[in-house]
Amino acid sequence: EKGDFDSTRQNFFRAALFGIDATMKWFNKTIPVQKLILDQLLPMAKEGLDKMNIHMEDSERYLKVIEERVKTKQTGSKWTQKNFTSLLEKSTKFEATTSITRALTKKCWSDEPVHTWEKLEVDLGDDHKHFYTVRHLMKTDIVTLQEDDILDLAINLMVWKNIRYVMVENNRHQLVGLVSSRKLIRSLKEGWNKNLFVKDIMEKEIITVLPSLNTDEAVALMVKHNVGCLPVVAQGRLLGLVTERDLIKMAHVTQKFKA
Repeated sequence: EKGDFDSTRQNFFRAALFGIDATMKWFNKTIPVQKLILDQLLPMAKEGLDKMNIHMEDSERYLKVIEERVKTKQTGSKWTQKNFTSLLEKSTKFEATTSITRALTKKCWSDEPVHTWEKLEVDLGDDHKHFYTVRHLMKTDIVTLQEDDILDLAINLMVWKNIRYVMVENNRHQLVGLVSSRKLIRSLKEGWNKNLFVKDIMEKEIITVLPSLNTDEAVALMVKHNVGCLPVVAQGRLLGLVTERDLIKMAHVTQKFKA
């Protein structure tokens, strides 16, 4: 019936929005989902599995996991959310995300039910190994243009995104140049020409690095060549970008919690 379908649809959206904290419509009653699962759905599931002659040890094992997860209200998303909030008190957003991702990767192979997962602690003993290479420091959300784009487009992008460098690619997605705020300011000083294209102002001699490069070497390259960014390229393709902002942030983070 239409009423049953409406209730089912509402239950679906409530579950998607609120998870284990949702309330459900169940035979014209509003019931917290935790109570619904423990008092109604798990006994029904047990009865159904018994009728299907599922081995008792197997059914009890998996139904017990669901029961404990519901009782503790610890789902994977709840665990992630709580730990992210907790880790932010003693670390940065990047470190918190890295710690959670590392833990999730490890735990997914441990065969431990999520309700048994412990609270994460900030590990200050690893000397921030996730900053050792350019791969873990570079930005991958990169603004790119093509040579025949008008220069005004580059300027508007830099203002909108609050960035100082725009990468220039060709039709094969190969890096052919970059537009920097330094070059724009110099051109403005020399007299602005609104008819300029990106290719008229872009820098073509670019220092690029591999994602496996050590961050110390990246810093040395930027100092040696007096550049403010290093495009990260592999097999001819642009993968990311490291700027002096990223390196300064990295230096700040790796010293922040050391006495």
